[in-house]
Amino acid sequence: MRVIKVIYNSECKDVLELLKKVPRIIIEKYDYGHYKERKNAVPIMTRHGAKQLPFLVFEDENNQEYAAYWPESKKELTLELIDEFLDIWKE
Repeated sequence: MRVIKVIYNSECKDVLELLKKVPRIIIEKYDYGHYKERKNAVPIMTRHGAKQLPFLVFEDENNQEYAAYWPESKKELTLELIDEFLDIWKE
């Protein structure tokens, strides 16, 4: 099953509601506002050079990252955009 790792804070919790609408995925959540969860989130963000939140990483069944989303990409996060990332995995 595919996994979406989402790193968020109190200002962008709405992304969690959006992800609940996506079927057949596992969501790993990291709240950047909590110290213990931030320790796990920072290496993920550093690997991709991301600084802003929300940050999403898409993984396949083999835990291989194949796509990422962060606000610096200037695209608004929508269900359609999430579907595009999930479709990349099918190719």
